[in-house]
Amino acid sequence: MLQQPTSEKLEAMRLHGMAQALRELAGNEAARELSFEDRLALLVDRQFTWRQNEALQARLRRAKFRPTPAWRTSIIARRGAGQNAAVIAHRGIGLGGTARRGCW
Repeated sequence: MLQQPTSEKLEAMRLHGMAQALRELAGNEAARELSFEDRLALLVDRQFTWRQNEALQARLRRAKFRPTPAWRTSIIARRGAGQNAAVIAHRGIGLGGTARRGCW
């Protein structure tokens, strides 16, 4: 089978995960011993995983998370886990137990 034209067609159809998996399987001796169905399942699984990862990366880019200073994270961790820590962080309560505006 001609690997290069098949890989190019997969890329043209935007099946980038499958194309990458096909290139990797072509150089793998153990993969040649697999049945057609098993190799096809590997290709489909790789494409599915690739799409999920791309969607996750896009959501993370759109989320625009702000970096959290390390000292704030350690204070929240010392206060306790779970919802109490989230409430403490949201209200801006400092180490002394008083609410401070604009300290974080």
